[in-house]
Amino acid sequence: MVEMVHLTVAYFLILGMLSWTSLSSAEFYAIPLLTAFALYELGHKYVGNKFGYAGRYRLSPTVIVVSILLYLATLGSAIFFAPGVFEVAPKVDGTTWKPHYDVGEVGKIALAGPLANLAFATVFFALAFFNSSMEIAAVYGINTLMGLCNLLPLRFFDGGKVLSWSKRVYALVVAYGLALFLIAWL
Repeated sequence: MVEMVHLTVAYFLILGMLSWTSLSSAEFYAIPLLTAFALYELGHKYVGNKFGYAGRYRLSPTVIVVSILLYLATLGSAIFFAPGVFEVAPKVDGTTWKPHYDVGEVGKIALAGPLANLAFATVFFALAFFNSSMEIAAVYGINTLMGLCNLLPLRFFDGGKVLSWSKRVYALVVAYGLALFLIAWL
């Protein structure tokens, strides 16, 4: 229940950040953003659960403040808003807690969120051949950008965890995400 409250608050914080830019932006992007955000977080949760980890989404006041400061410092031109993080608790085997994390499993859990976004973007890229509406472009664009931004090779981002696990997988997924991004400009 607490996790759902955190996810709901996070969604409205992101939507609020968009409404600072313009109310029409917030209205237009509300559903595509909710879809991208939900896919991303559910990707982490699904794979984490498959590996036997307890995982949950939590708001992070520090990240919220950094996001708002970045927005204000760039006069609204940089919207990077990640109001929380997906936490993975140590794996439980029966009644024994493992004191360490498996780098491969954590890398795959980290990859699941951005990969869910890139997969969804691919579906909407294909749909764009049949219907080139702004809504389809928005879903495609938001999912592509969300997937790529979370693959930045920084320690606390998914990209840093994927890179720690497999440089090859990281390079392939980033290359695919960049291809999706560049295709949008052709």
